[in-house]
Amino acid sequence: MTINLKLASIRSALAPRGSSPHEAEDSVQKAWIRRASRHAMQSMPPFGPSTSDRNAMRYFFLDAACWFNEALCCRYTVVQFGKLRLPMRIDGVLTTAEWHWALGLFTDGQFQVFGAWRDEGPETVQRIAEDLHDRGLERVHALAADAGVVAAMKARHPKLCELTVAELVESGAVSYRMRQAIRWTGAAAQRLQERMSRAVKKYGPFADHAAAAEFLAQTFQRADRDLLADYWDRTKPAPYGVSAAPRILVRAA
Repeated sequence: MTINLKLASIRSALAPRGSSPHEAEDSVQKAWIRRASRHAMQSMPPFGPSTSDRNAMRYFFLDAACWFNEALCCRYTVVQFGKLRLPMRIDGVLTTAEWHWALGLFTDGQFQVFGAWRDEGPETVQRIAEDLHDRGLERVHALAADAGVVAAMKARHPKLCELTVAELVESGAVSYRMRQAIRWTGAAAQRLQERMSRAVKKYGPFADHAAAAEFLAQTFQRADRDLLADYWDRTKPAPYGVSAAPRILVRAA
């Protein structure tokens, strides 16, 4: 009886808000698979997986729909947002579409790309905050983002943005360890922005928004796996005290 109650509470926690029983069960199964997979990767020995295992991982990608709805962990040390402009050719007309993206840092020095959101007007920031919260995000110690995103995160839940990076630095209460985490995340986000910009220039323009979303899902997943490989290759468990950004992001997408 106790076990069944615990399982029911776990299912309700993993299921998206407002979903039907069938959708909830499907979401729970996918969430279990993703979390078990991430736990298995994080539980690997310090030297990481073999070269053959890493090469095999590069050929397995979630489709865009699954990646955009992937479950997140509840807490991150630093989260930084960025923007990409994608060239579009819709019905023969050249235009651009702006997408927001986010990169999070765990306390152990591992990065994770949160996802990407197409800018559809003033309501976009609210949609971003809702999406992150529904996917499991509960607490961010330091957030680097535009004022609109910061306001939306704080309005959705105060702990989604305890402090912005600017507020934390100006307060003088930032520790050396946190200062290094902020610098590391900023450097990694800049490298990721440059890598994605090169890929956009190489593969654009895109025929429609669905094609652009599929491109972003695949390209960000490749970057995410390169970041994980970089994490495995480090001699220290955390990046604090290291000034260089992850070298692996310098590679072409």
